[in-house]
Amino acid sequence: DAQSPGGSTSAEGEEDSPVDSSLEAARRRTRRLMPHPPCKVQRHAANIRERKRMLSINSAFEELRCHVP
Repeated sequence: DAQSPGGSTSAEGEEDSPVDSSLEAARRRTRRLMPHPPCKVQRHAANIRERKRMLSINSAFEELRCHVP
């Protein structure tokens, strides 16, 4: 059996190390606890409103350009 630097055999080396599994568990936990914070949802809605506002202004200027020589 080939041994890894930690002293475990290659069969044990194929499994997740305790550090890797705890990091993955922490990542999963944080995703589950905070799906979308309210400030992020509000910011997204504000961005959509601002995008619509800018499109409206741009189309108004384009129409104005057609009428101004």
